[in-house]
Amino acid sequence: MHLFPDVMKRIFLLLAAALSVGAAAWAATRPHFGGTLSVEIRGILTSFDAQSKAVADDDFLRDTLLSCVCDRLIGLDSNGEPRPSLATSWRSERDGRSWYFTLRKNVIFHSGATLTPQIAIASLALANPNWRVRAEGGGVLIQSDTPLIDLPYELAEPRNSICLAGNDGRWIGSGPFQLGEFRPGQQIDLKASDQAWQGRPFLDSLHFEMGKTLADQNVDLQMGHADLVEGDVPQPGSVTSQSQAAEPIELVAMVFAPNRPATSDPRLREAISRSLDRNSIFTVLLRRQGEPSASLLPEWISGYAHLFTVTQDLSAARRLATQAGAVTPLSIGYDARDPLAKLIAERVAVNAREAGIGLQPASQTNVRSSNADATVVRLRIESPNPATALAGLGSLLPISSLQKPQAATSLEALYSIESETLKDFSVIPIAHIPEKFAGGSRVHDWRISGWGELNWGYMWMEASQ
Repeated sequence: MHLFPDVMKRIFLLLAAALSVGAAAWAATRPHFGGTLSVEIRGILTSFDAQSKAVADDDFLRDTLLSCVCDRLIGLDSNGEPRPSLATSWRSERDGRSWYFTLRKNVIFHSGATLTPQIAIASLALANPNWRVRAEGGGVLIQSDTPLIDLPYELAEPRNSICLAGNDGRWIGSGPFQLGEFRPGQQIDLKASDQAWQGRPFLDSLHFEMGKTLADQNVDLQMGHADLVEGDVPQPGSVTSQSQAAEPIELVAMVFAPNRPATSDPRLREAISRSLDRNSIFTVLLRRQGEPSASLLPEWISGYAHLFTVTQDLSAARRLATQAGAVTPLSIGYDARDPLAKLIAERVAVNAREAGIGLQPASQTNVRSSNADATVVRLRIESPNPATALAGLGSLLPISSLQKPQAATSLEALYSIESETLKDFSVIPIAHIPEKFAGGSRVHDWRISGWGELNWGYMWMEASQ
């Protein structure tokens, strides 16, 4: 009898646990099926839209749900390298301009539909209008006028999930969980799928509470009202919880609104950049979590972030501000739901005033349509591959020069692209921060990858006493 690798892995976990502990301990700690995992999270979801909101908390929730419900042609292994998922194999031709993917057979969606090339094509074409996607020989052919050198990494991004659309646009996928009850902006439930090709998940269901502050999450974790929450454990060393963090995967940056006369002089924007005390922001506001950065990509992805200067230079900032003739007070917006963005905007304003530039923090209900002269944003980087990550940020910012770096064949070329993009200071990177989670003592075998994905299908819970 043939078993898929993920099914075999779960059986192995069960057998390994049985052999490694005594009979008494086995009854209490063995991996087993069942239970509802209660998760609290800051992000909110109001509709089933696979496109990014350019708000890190909301995008993390969207990516999490997509990963649970819908599969992609390609996944990433524990080292961040492409691995088969709905596509069992692939090959490229014409210097990366043509890619052919062989589809996995007998994949059943939650609606009962079977995976076909047409289903995959519909999802991919919607997310990537510049691609030419068609069926060929029972598989999927993707073609482009420009080389797609890192296409496997791009297809592993959540936005390229293969989903059908149900009532109200609900995602119908082939993943380990299917959508259940949904209250927009408040809660969403996922139910285990018995027919998932990867094997049934251990948990019966996932229950997400949205829009919860970090303070409320930590209290609920300690009180036993939540099993998995974001951020630090409130009492380090607590025996009731465990904490894990991804690599620094969120970009904190200051983005200037285009076509604003008040900020049109690049010397003014450079003056603000040179006034920034990134190390103070890192030490005090971020509590030394992540890294201060003047680069779009974090060091662990690109390897060249250290080449961008992060040192504050108030003398140069004052000189540039004087040359630009900055007299009009400017506004710096931040997401009204994000207390960290508010603190950073306030600190940026303090630094700018030290250089003689007036900045007034302003709360924004929608950072994508901010009416401020500049806005502090937190953007989620969704790939550990540097070219794919840079292209993703280019789409979010949006900056056309960043949206097609896949043709770059070296880190030197990517560094050149990023340097050229940042030289007019329309975007000023400030820091990179990690995504963190804490779990209660009943939750086992959970982990967060370097790029911020959790292994929901392999988590299991001890039975309630």
